[in-house]
Formats: sequence, structure tokens, C-alpha cells
Amino acid sequence: MELAEYIKILKKNAYLVALFTVLGIALALVFVSKINKGPRYEQLFFIMSVSEEERTPAERTGESIASTKEAQDAVYRFEGFYATEKARNFTDTALAIILSPDFKNEVTTQATALSARKIAPQLIRLSIYAANLDSARSTMNKTKDRFNQKIVDLTGDSEFQLKPIGTAIVPVTAQPQPKALIIFGAIAGFVFALVTIGFKTYFKV
Repeated sequence: MELAEYIKILKKNAYLVALFTVLGIALALVFVSKINKGPRYEQLFFIMSVSEEERTPAERTGESIASTKEAQDAVYRFEGFYATEKARNFTDTALAIILSPDFKNEVTTQATALSARKIAPQLIRLSIYAANLDSARSTMNKTKDRFNQKIVDLTGDSEFQLKPIGTAIVPVTAQPQPKALIIFGAIAGFVFALVTIGFKTYFKV
């Protein structure tokens, strides 16, 4: 098929090209409207079992202070490993709580948004979308404090806690440029139109 015939087919189906291109742009605009506005701030948090840190050697071993050093060390190593494994397994539960709609409604406002991601077995990265650093820091602290309190409310103790790694909240580059997304939507719509015209022509629809 010669180039002239392709052009003729495109002209004949110009309405489809225009339709799908406009639809692609419209979908891109909808997607842009859903993107969280404002800067994004991130901080890493460690899921740990604080009970092991706070117990005395006698409490950790369940024996008196007069127990032998060898027995204390053996029990300490066992309970330390057990506490770490519990904390590692608890990370998925912690992430599910943080991402739940009810919890988000408790710690965010219309001007802020919260997301979380598991980085490692005991490591979670919290991301706050806010207009400025002060608002982000306030929401981050509120999220940590509310999570730790919720664990106490749900389990009756504070064995697992969310601990910040450092004090810095790292600002992250904004979301992809809307113009780029709109251009991509237009190209995607145009390509889809060409595919549709190809099938239409092939099957003589």
C-alpha cells in the first residue's frame, strides 16, 4: 500500500484520530487533577520492640540478679532474637494500619496527604504532602504519635513502636510535569486511533 493510500485512509477517518487524541488529553487532565499538589516530605521510621530496651537484666531473664552470667546471656540472646523477629513480622501490619482510610483521616487534613512504603523488614518510609515544611513536620509527628498510641489502644501495651531514624525530613522533587503527561496522553490517544483505523480497514468495517 502506497503512502498516498495511507494518507487517504487517515483523512477518511480523521474524526477517529481527533476523537481518540482528545480522549487521551482528557484522561491525562483527569490524572493531573488527581496528583497530590505541593511538595512531598519523607522520613524513615524503624519498627522496634521497646520492651527489650526497657527491661532490666533480671526482667529479661526471668531470674534473680544472682543468676549466673552465662544463663543471663543465653536468655538475653534468645529473647533479643525473638523480639527482633516479632518486630520484623509486625512491619506489614504497621503499614496496613498507616494506610487505612480511618487512620489517614485521623492524622491528615484537606491540605495534607499521607503515604507509606515498606523499605525493609523493620523499615517504613512515610511521605507527607503538604504546602510547607512546618505543616509536613507537624503531620509527621502526629502520625508517629497517633500510631504508637493506637498500638497501645489495640494491644494493651506499647511493645511495638514507630521510631524515627534521625530528625531530618527530606524534601522530594515534585510530581511529573502536567504538560508532559498531557503530551503523553495525546500521543497515546493518537496511536490508539491509528491501531483502531488499522483494524477497521483490515476487517472492512
